[in-house]
Amino acid sequence: MSGLAEILAAWGYSVSGSDFKESEATKHLRQLRINVLIGHSEGNISSDVNLVVHTSAVKEDNPEIIRAKEMKIPVINRASLLGEIIKQYPRSVGVAGMHGKTTTTSAVTEMLLAGDPTVALGGYYKNIGGNYRIGKSGLFIFEADEYCDSFLKFYPTCGVILNIEEDHLDYFSGIGHIRKSFRKYAENIKDILVINSQIENLNEITDNLSCKVVTFKGVSQRASQNEIEEETKADFYAKNISFNSNGNSSFDIYANGKFLVSIKTKLTGFHNIDNTLAAFAACYSLGEGNGADNLAASLSRFLPAQRRFEQKGIYNGAVIIDDYAHHPTEIKMALFGARQAGRQKIICIFQPHTYSRTISLFNDFASSFEDCDEAAFVDIFAARENDPGTVSSRLLSEAVKKTGKESLYFESFEEAAAHYKKTLASGEMLITMGAGDVYRIGEMILSH
Repeated sequence: MSGLAEILAAWGYSVSGSDFKESEATKHLRQLRINVLIGHSEGNISSDVNLVVHTSAVKEDNPEIIRAKEMKIPVINRASLLGEIIKQYPRSVGVAGMHGKTTTTSAVTEMLLAGDPTVALGGYYKNIGGNYRIGKSGLFIFEADEYCDSFLKFYPTCGVILNIEEDHLDYFSGIGHIRKSFRKYAENIKDILVINSQIENLNEITDNLSCKVVTFKGVSQRASQNEIEEETKADFYAKNISFNSNGNSSFDIYANGKFLVSIKTKLTGFHNIDNTLAAFAACYSLGEGNGADNLAASLSRFLPAQRRFEQKGIYNGAVIIDDYAHHPTEIKMALFGARQAGRQKIICIFQPHTYSRTISLFNDFASSFEDCDEAAFVDIFAARENDPGTVSSRLLSEAVKKTGKESLYFESFEEAAAHYKKTLASGEMLITMGAGDVYRIGEMILSH
């Protein structure tokens, strides 16, 4: 929402808004003379408002939405506004998928930054100084979020689909519903669809599309090197994969059966090979970025967005990492990537995100921590939900113990930080993980 507010303000619109608490985003918007009020109230909607825009996390019972409708002011969601903004650009790249959107969109941004694009991200990316960028070219790069079918409002020139899995079951009825939505998104793409060839029943997503279909072979489902490098019909794939002592990957990209370019990344894990390969395939297929060598050089400099396996600091010889993973598959991939770095002990402090996700994927969460030596849990980050009283982090911690993994539960961030300040040792890695505010624990440990 903050990025769209800045884009509209730059275009000359008068923009105001409200949030439920202060943040760096609200402070930044005020510096741009965008009026931000704290707290949602019907009094925030005045007679000079022409349009009210809300995030999908805000529902119809919000007092500002109710007041706007009483005053017959048009009300639309964020996705509708973003869709209208994207229409103003002749070229666009939209990245969809249950996992990896922010990293892949950031990688596309890095490769095409010299072309002065406008960018809308779901996370902070250092090289653009935030989660959005206002460019002067006709190119818009954005994340196509599937939650509440938001991405069906978008019609990108090039669309990317990274993966399709069960998630957001507070909205989707199941995997069948999710797959139908991704098929509809694919139908919206104008020129090129870049899609993971390992998606189950791929033809259901790609058959009879009007756009060109370009495939890349994902490798993030744990596989042997032989399985990864076996002959493939995908248009783009990786070979000769290796990881250095920091867990960073190197590999060769092949296109249509022929060697194209070698890549050295600053990213960990097989999942980030998928993200990098998808971003490269999109830019190369569009003819953007001045060729394979320039694209590869950009990727060698690329650092992931904030909270994507981000190193926060060193404490007592232990490295402290923060990661946004909040789905069982993301947890597995992040921890598997961490394992490549060769640390003596990996500790993961996990904060589940939303009660509905924790309930619907409870057993999958319980079996997601095999690649850490110790799992720890803090209370669920409620986000947009109320506590149903049927699930908790304490229960999840107990379920993880039953898998044979050492598991702890902490009632507060302070308790967790105090424990690890005493116990962390040289050669260990502590990862704070989740989409909420769990990163604060690492910051507490590192603070004097």
